[in-house]
Amino acid sequence: MTRRTIRLGALVCCVLALTLSVLAGTVQAAPFAYIPNYGSNTVSVIDTATNTVVATVAVGTNPWGVAVNPAGTRAYVANYVSNDVSVIDTASNTVVATVAVGTYPLGVAVNPAGTRAYVANNNSDNVSVIDTATNSVVATVGVGIAPIAFGVFIAPGGTSPVDDTTPPVITPTVTGTLGNNGWYTSDVSVSWSVTDPDSAISASSGCGSSTVSSDTAGTTFTCTATSAGGTASESVIVTRDATPPTITGSRSPGANANGWNNTDVTLSFACADALSGVATCASDITLSADGAGQSVTGNTATDLAGNTASATVSNIHIDKTAPTVIYSGNTGSYTVDQTVTIACTAADALSGVASTTCLNVSGPASSFAIGPNAFSAAATDKAGNIGSGSTSFIVLVFQSQGANFGTWSVGQIEAQLSATGGNGTYAWSVVAGSLPPGLAIRT
Repeated sequence: MTRRTIRLGALVCCVLALTLSVLAGTVQAAPFAYIPNYGSNTVSVIDTATNTVVATVAVGTNPWGVAVNPAGTRAYVANYVSNDVSVIDTASNTVVATVAVGTYPLGVAVNPAGTRAYVANNNSDNVSVIDTATNSVVATVGVGIAPIAFGVFIAPGGTSPVDDTTPPVITPTVTGTLGNNGWYTSDVSVSWSVTDPDSAISASSGCGSSTVSSDTAGTTFTCTATSAGGTASESVIVTRDATPPTITGSRSPGANANGWNNTDVTLSFACADALSGVATCASDITLSADGAGQSVTGNTATDLAGNTASATVSNIHIDKTAPTVIYSGNTGSYTVDQTVTIACTAADALSGVASTTCLNVSGPASSFAIGPNAFSAAATDKAGNIGSGSTSFIVLVFQSQGANFGTWSVGQIEAQLSATGGNGTYAWSVVAGSLPPGLAIRT
């Protein structure tokens, strides 16, 4: 016969011997009694005032031993075949944790402080020690062969709940991306650690985990817990601003109707933040260089939480250079039988010419006044700059060929001229023909 068979036989013996006295598994947590049902894998909860079953809690396989902590808030059920302990919340009569222990656990007891549960493991010859705050095995103690323990098998002594003189210790944990000045810039999780080394936590409120996923100027979370030592309360205030500030740029002066400026342009920035407030805003920037399609990027606004935003002001066209007006061609002298050909060109290398009075000067020299002739023109570019240019030329009746000029023909006019004098000084007279009205000889 194997060792396991021997132990099972001894167990059956003990069950029969203990059935009448129900010491094997029945534990009362006033006003309720918790009865493990070995065959149906459940625990029946009996209201001892009415002697009626008020709840049936599904647990592990073949539950055998059960113990309730001194505060009456937790029931611990040893499951013989599934080798674990089911932890029942007596307020809701639901299993809130399952703790793996040794092989064939038989019997469980809770220390007077409610901080440890001790489980006798029949087949692995040891005792599992469970931390009731974390519901985890913190020690395994080897004992003799086939330990079996029922009822209260922890000796009196140690710290009893009635000896607890200090309330629970409550520690908040706030998790998130912390920006500046105590503001969080991401979702924030709030959780609590509630401990009392001397007695069990008998009541608590607000101690569950919470998440802040929207901006808030201040949300308060409070955890309150009670043990035999009294009641403690802790609060945290979460401020969240994950929204960047706003920044807008403006220009002065504005562009003209053609979209151009012919002076320096100053860019100003306005910043706002609806929650934490503005910490810094971009300074004014002045653009003075000529150029089309200029932009300014990267000017930053920062709020008190540390969020940043930037603005870009684009399509800035600056042209402070006036257009040119240039006359080209023979700008010297013409005789009346020649043709005047002078071209006028207005140009602007950046914004372009918007308007101009520039016209070519051309035609027979006889159509212009004898002597000096002057012309000028102006041009305006699209930025509003104005440029000008001018030219002049002389119309002569003849071209000097010495003192003997003979007969000169000016269009349909014929006149014979003679000169008297010498040493570069001559007197001119018409000796044949005549000059039309308005035409004179200039010496």
